[in-house]
Amino acid sequence: MSDDDDTTRGADSGTDSAEARSGSGRGWRIAAGIAVLAALVAVGVLGFLLFAGGSTDPDKDVRACIIDPASRDFTKAGSAKPKNCPPKGSKQADGLVEKTSEGGFTMREIRDGRLEDTITLHVRKPDRPYIDIAHAQTHAALGQPIRVYTKEIEGRRSVVYMEDAPLLQ
Repeated sequence: MSDDDDTTRGADSGTDSAEARSGSGRGWRIAAGIAVLAALVAVGVLGFLLFAGGSTDPDKDVRACIIDPASRDFTKAGSAKPKNCPPKGSKQADGLVEKTSEGGFTMREIRDGRLEDTITLHVRKPDRPYIDIAHAQTHAALGQPIRVYTKEIEGRRSVVYMEDAPLLQ
């Protein structure tokens, strides 16, 4: 075996070859293919989320009073609440929101112009698009009372309608 044969054999093994150092092996091609595939899947999922035809009809399990957003424009005359709001059989309570969470909030009840007990109010998942917990949090930050209408649902005091409380006299 000559010295030329050893040089050739070293180049064939790929350990010191210029081809191996330049990254033209199979590994980077596989990695690039996986990256392209992952990008295509991500674009597909994003497209599905953006363009999937969701239903605008409320869930059949919604117990909250559903108000057309256009009717909430209180700057226009005749922006009265719909006939079914608050729902029949619901109990009314005025109070100051203390703490909110995704599933509801605590409120300090106001009775006869005085702060009373703290109550825990639940907002059921199907009702959350119609009960604005973030708006209740705004009232808490400003110290403004809210009025809630509740029903006992699944053993919990659940909010079915909420509005700004009239100013206390």
